Amino acid sequence: MKRQNNKSIHFKDWTIKKLKTEAQVYHNLIYNIQCYGVNDLLIYDSIFRELERRNIEPKLQLEF
Repeated sequence: MKRQNNKSIHFKDWTIKKLKTEAQVYHNLIYNIQCYGVNDLLIYDSIFRELERRNIEPKLQLEF
């Protein structure tokens, strides 16, 4: 079994909990705080792709 390493620079090594936490942080940064750069968008997308690879589908909440 592969060991998880949350300190790795590779998303594939992170735990699911770490991936979910980071996804929430970047989502808040991009959509709520609205202070981000291109690199933040790329990281956010990469985290989502890793979650999808692990068969975890995020649920986004629509608010008015």
